[in-house]
Amino acid sequence: MACLKQEVETLKLSNIDLVKLMSNSVDISNPRSSTVTNTKLSYADMSRTKDNAKVIIKPKNSKQSVNKTKGDIINSVDPVNADVKVKSVKSISSGGVILTCCTKEAEKLKSLACDKLSDNYEIRKLTNIKPQIRIVGIPAYMDQTAAIHSLLRQNDTIFKGNASDYKCLKFWGTKYNKDILQCIIEVDLDTYRELKSIDGLLIGLNFCSVYDDVNVRRCFKCNAFNHVKKYCKNKATCSFCAGPHEIQDCTLDKSNKDLKKCINCCKLKEKETSSDNNSNIINCSHATWEYNVCSAFQGVISKINKEVFGIDCVKGDFLGQH
Repeated sequence: MACLKQEVETLKLSNIDLVKLMSNSVDISNPRSSTVTNTKLSYADMSRTKDNAKVIIKPKNSKQSVNKTKGDIINSVDPVNADVKVKSVKSISSGGVILTCCTKEAEKLKSLACDKLSDNYEIRKLTNIKPQIRIVGIPAYMDQTAAIHSLLRQNDTIFKGNASDYKCLKFWGTKYNKDILQCIIEVDLDTYRELKSIDGLLIGLNFCSVYDDVNVRRCFKCNAFNHVKKYCKNKATCSFCAGPHEIQDCTLDKSNKDLKKCINCCKLKEKETSSDNNSNIINCSHATWEYNVCSAFQGVISKINKEVFGIDCVKGDFLGQH
């Protein structure tokens, strides 16, 4: 019996490196290195790699639990025996899940799910989203082709990829000065991170400002984010003074900047104060639409960056807003 215990202990010791390899990654580039580095990837890390794609499976019954959805996927689709390697699973509202796989396997997973689960589930492949930036200050003598060419050539330390990696989505004049042009460019995550560390971009002989271009909806009735007036059930709030009325009914002097108050920043400040966080940095003395100084709006942008692109942001640690 003593001999058996000794053999078991010897096996444990001899396999300790194997256990480490199974749970971590060892730096094998240097044979003498025994450093063990934890390489467990977050959902964002996995989902933003180039070869990954996501499939959303959502029950038509919005009251169904996520566990029921997962059970149906395992029992009907059976990804393991179908040779579909699911890299990560994220639960969403109404009992749905988002499954991340490599691109080819995602197509196979979607096809299998449609065959087995389409009667009770909505199934679709999610399109990969890239960050978008707005560049303002492009000289009027340039057309779109010339401007994009200059952008990439003159800022090649930022835009390191091929021209095909960057897509111009829109090119037009600014609202108040048609001689100053602007554009919206779709970029990759690495370029976006580089853009966060600079003050602007040179195009021709113009130094152009760079802003986030994220479509965040703001209700024109209550001024909260992520819904529109048509479906709003909240009480009216003024976007100028935060009073209990819509802005068209506001009787205050709009030229008096001291009367400005942002309802969203007021709510954020109250929340930060109640949770003992530093609320002194939140400025409420601005109109709700003045996004460049709105901490509440910038918080929404930060959340989008983190959840969609996997970029961790703190207040002030992102591109400006325009």
